Amino acid sequence: MRCIYSLAYWFVLIFVSNATAENRQQDSTGILDFNLVFPRNESTFVPSLMTPFVFSFRNPELIPTLQPYAIYKIYNYSNTSQFIFDGRLDTGQINLSANHDPHLEVLYHRYLDLEGKWLMTLTTGVLNCVEDRDHYYNDSHYIDANYTKINITFTTKGPSGQVDLAAETSDNNCSSPVGLTADVQNTVKVPEGDDRADEMVAEVCAVEPLVTLADKCIAVTSAAATSIAAEMTWRVCGSIPNRSEIPDSWDCEPLDGKEDSKGVQIASGETTLLIPRILVRMIVYDDKEWVSCMSPSTKKARDAVYKGFGMGGTTDWAVDLQEYHDVPRPSKSWAIFKEDAARGYDPKLDNERTGNWTDLDCSSDVNEHIKFMSAPTAWRESGANGAWKDLMRIWKDLDEDRGYTLSRSISLNLHITPRPNCQWLNDGPFNEIIECSDRMNGKFPGPAAKFIWNSWARIHKMYSDYYNAVHDAATSVSFDVADFGNKFAPIPEAEDNTWLFVMIDLLTWGTSSIAAPFFNSYLKNLPYSKGNPANHDNAKDTTMTFIGQSTTLVKDIRSGVSAETTWTVGKRDSFTSYMGQVLDGWQTLANASVNDLFNGSNPASLKILESLISDGKMIEAGIDGEGSSFETEAVPTGINLKKHVAKTFYGYIIPTIWRVAGYYAFVLDSGYDCDAEYPSEDYVSKEAMDATSTCYGDRLYYLVYPKEDGIGGCQKECNTGGSCPDVCAWSKFRAPPGIEALDGTRFGGMSAQDIVVGPERAWQSWDTAAKGSSPFYPCDIPPGQRSCNKSTYKDDTSNASPLVSDCEVMIKNFQNDGSTKWTTQTADLQHRELGHYGTCAFGVEATELNGNIHFHFGGGDLIEAINTSIKQFKKNGKIGASGKVLCAGNTGMTQPVLWGIYHT
Repeated sequence: MRCIYSLAYWFVLIFVSNATAENRQQDSTGILDFNLVFPRNESTFVPSLMTPFVFSFRNPELIPTLQPYAIYKIYNYSNTSQFIFDGRLDTGQINLSANHDPHLEVLYHRYLDLEGKWLMTLTTGVLNCVEDRDHYYNDSHYIDANYTKINITFTTKGPSGQVDLAAETSDNNCSSPVGLTADVQNTVKVPEGDDRADEMVAEVCAVEPLVTLADKCIAVTSAAATSIAAEMTWRVCGSIPNRSEIPDSWDCEPLDGKEDSKGVQIASGETTLLIPRILVRMIVYDDKEWVSCMSPSTKKARDAVYKGFGMGGTTDWAVDLQEYHDVPRPSKSWAIFKEDAARGYDPKLDNERTGNWTDLDCSSDVNEHIKFMSAPTAWRESGANGAWKDLMRIWKDLDEDRGYTLSRSISLNLHITPRPNCQWLNDGPFNEIIECSDRMNGKFPGPAAKFIWNSWARIHKMYSDYYNAVHDAATSVSFDVADFGNKFAPIPEAEDNTWLFVMIDLLTWGTSSIAAPFFNSYLKNLPYSKGNPANHDNAKDTTMTFIGQSTTLVKDIRSGVSAETTWTVGKRDSFTSYMGQVLDGWQTLANASVNDLFNGSNPASLKILESLISDGKMIEAGIDGEGSSFETEAVPTGINLKKHVAKTFYGYIIPTIWRVAGYYAFVLDSGYDCDAEYPSEDYVSKEAMDATSTCYGDRLYYLVYPKEDGIGGCQKECNTGGSCPDVCAWSKFRAPPGIEALDGTRFGGMSAQDIVVGPERAWQSWDTAAKGSSPFYPCDIPPGQRSCNKSTYKDDTSNASPLVSDCEVMIKNFQNDGSTKWTTQTADLQHRELGHYGTCAFGVEATELNGNIHFHFGGGDLIEAINTSIKQFKKNGKIGASGKVLCAGNTGMTQPVLWGIYHT
């Protein structure tokens, strides 16, 4: 069959209804690819009476949620003082009635019918909801735009003609893709009080989606190019009466009313209207039978024409002909589906594979001679990266909807024994390492299957070992808890939530303190880390991935859906009961971590899982790729973790108990070296000095608290002369209650010296501290030294700026040391970095030479600069700023300084 234009005076009046669009299912999460398809950057094409600007949307169901937009201006490249024309694409212009993915939207322009070089300034963006971390608004989120700006150039050259979109966009490997990708992981209800709430189309808003630049170009299919060409032909031929002004390439014939004309005449009152023949088509079968046909673009064009004629009322009487059934995944078309079924294949199986991983078998070098390969090399040579991509595609596209668990999907597709419940920690078989077997030969997975599955098994076993070690340690700790509570802790008041909050904090902090050395010791003994000392930092990064994934689940396990992943907390009538819940919480968190990591429902967890196994981090291989030691060393034993659990537990709880009980214990710096005898006798009791004296860094420290025993204070004493002067006696600091029990043999081996050395030293601030005035009373940390005057502030925030969260961590690193101050040389006006964390760095530099050799910049100056910048300029979770300030110089004169917050 073929689709042709009708040459008769015949038309069918069909208008597009919105029923199809209204019935589309909206998925609020996923990835939207928003691209400028044409014109491409640095492209050359013919001048034209009508030039299409084509935009593409992949996953268009996200359009109502993200409301993408594009704004552009076109300049003559040699004169950018005034734009030639501009354009804008908004959500309201996007017609989603056609169920196409990718979806194309086209804007048409008449201004490029001449040769020249052109500059296009393009802004593409989406609307999203940003967490109101500073509580500037009443809602928890506010609506903001996340956008990118880019300039592209293109050239029109040659005789005027019609652009061939299929040819111009056929190369998928173009050098400069243009557009953005928005990854929506979460949504919230549109904040009703926001000024921009009325702009939102959907009821939900994307929460701070990850927006990145497009990384690939989009091609216009021949069918789409034909449809766009037809639209342009209609616009050109129907708008220029003088046919001599239209090049022959447009194929516009004179409008003389003859049967072979480009139009169809219809009568409307006493006026004869011309309908371009491009709007009238039919499908002809076997050169005899025919039926009218119409594409979505033709319907859209007809709708515009008839509205222009003032005709009222629209209907789509052929709506039943629009019904169709999507081809079952993974088949690309019904033809492929039927062909696979006819050949005896299951058309619902995904048989596509990335790379050569299924071409390898157990006799391949990567399996037979793995001891001569490093872990990254073995992983790469086995094609494991391609295998992982295929496994994730099959899971997301097919098996998840079939009700499979992730581990069942993976094990079946790797052709190993099905393991359906790896998301549970008590699934013992999942800990077992497999070998390359005959089932993996031939067209089946090969060594990549072994590497991927064993990586999973190793991660699962790490959590199992951790769980068991915590259980053993908890059993030991539980014997001491009752005695500890009697010596250190009072029974909580009936309506007091203090211990509940302490318990939650200990769960989070304790997880980091306990699990970090366990996982780090485990990972650093694997071939990936041992084979290259530089990979030791990678092992630390992997450890932090484990820890970060666990600690983020603390809030979730309080509202879990199963007993294994739910931590039920509540008020208790004794310290022992509270602490028992913490030990139980550590184990529950391990269970919840495994469940979140392996259940496959959380895209973020899948990314974490991929990062944990990538590059062969978990596989057995040669240490240095030269046949050296193949076996890994023993992992941390339960007895080691048992000791660490106990020390972590008591090391956190003891100081907390003293504060909750109102003792306010602190570390006192005597100011003397370690040889001094009772140097602080005037204000510290000898008993306290004997019990807590600690030498650290050649300085003498004591662990004391301000006991209110009624001894100290002032009172009037009258003498025989009739006067009554004040006579004062000073209370002395005492050792905190229970200190005699910290002899290094009980409670995790804790001693008073451990508590002193842990924080190393604290800062005294007697003038500002009042009882309970801060969490650190009576040793409040000074706010940080200041060496500079008031600064100016300039917003430098962009998509390339560092994360606000990283800058906030850097601040915390300096807040705990009130002595922080930097002395920076002015010579050569060189830039100096004062600190960094993650993506965030802060630096300073002198801006002129005025006699100072160096200048000072204090920790308080840095903290204020970052905090103020975040408050004023943060955008989409990022911050970039700079400022000018006068700081103290060595000559007594101030020194002009430029500071900046920038990406590392």
